[in-house]
Amino acid sequence: MAGAALGVAALLVVLPGQPASANAPVTASSDRSAATATGITLRGVVQQVSPSCKVLRADWGSYALLGGDPAVVRPGAWVEVRGNPLTGATVCAYGAQLQVTHALPL
Repeated sequence: MAGAALGVAALLVVLPGQPASANAPVTASSDRSAATATGITLRGVVQQVSPSCKVLRADWGSYALLGGDPAVVRPGAWVEVRGNPLTGATVCAYGAQLQVTHALPL
């Protein structure tokens, strides 16, 4: 729609161990999920939606999880995951794909 303005609130946050960058603002949601220059960090619950598909359900979206320690990234677990969003064909029909680089139980 031409001429329409869409307001988007952004919050600049710096996660421990992450450099601050004036060129790359970081967004965060109320569940403390955050985007960083090196990927995104999300908190939520892991759900097994098919034999080959685990999904993280966070307040602001769902991500099909690829990789991650299976002892941490397991069905029913509340976790914090860090990873890189992937584009292209998805492994399952639930949200975007996230290649997990780090996972912690909550």
